[in-house]
Amino acid sequence: MSVRTLLMLLALPVLSMAQTARPPQPVKPGVTTPGVQMPMSVLEPEAVFDVPGAPDWIAVGEGGDAVRVGLGSVWLSNLKAGTVWRLDPRRIEAARPAGKDGIMSAQTPTKSLKLRLLKGRLAVCRMDPGEKIPGWAVNGGEFTSITRTAGELSVVCSEGAAPKGTKCENGWRIFMIEGPLDFALTGILVSVAKPLADAGISIFAISTYDTDYVMVKEQNVEKAVRALSAAGHQVKRP
Repeated sequence: MSVRTLLMLLALPVLSMAQTARPPQPVKPGVTTPGVQMPMSVLEPEAVFDVPGAPDWIAVGEGGDAVRVGLGSVWLSNLKAGTVWRLDPRRIEAARPAGKDGIMSAQTPTKSLKLRLLKGRLAVCRMDPGEKIPGWAVNGGEFTSITRTAGELSVVCSEGAAPKGTKCENGWRIFMIEGPLDFALTGILVSVAKPLADAGISIFAISTYDTDYVMVKEQNVEKAVRALSAAGHQVKRP
């Protein structure tokens, strides 16, 4: 017997033992049925959502089929921007502030808000606290607000309604959050104020029994609409 043949015979038991000791390989995930698997390029999306930034992770709640029929949710996290988005097949819901660990604030509403931009320009006027409410403050206009405190009488009214000499800040436009809003709701105003603050837009906020109003300067209206829409809110123009 040659040396080569002897070495081959000695190697056979080693190979046989190695093959026997190999653990079973796991079944590869995915669809293997012929004709079922489809490339992404041929899929037609049922909904497309414009979410700013790059998500850190994505999670599907209550199962994919539940999302398809509108019962489940898809969550997207953007830790750098401090937001978590909740999507469903019909709309994109409001961004929720998230901490550095990605945990969402319980103070922020989950649903997107509907806002309406009211017609006309407004003025914010100040008078002494002891003065009577003037007639011009309550005449006409789609929106009027009168507040008396120990330090002032403040009137929000149509621009031009106040007589000359009245201390006023002109050039405001106002967004109304569609209501009525339940008094138990929290985070309504911050969900509007935060995207505006992030966009560098200062606001003047007013709350009533039914809802909240947010005023911005007229030159910032278009910028505000874009910021609110990007945050998942729906804005209706006059």
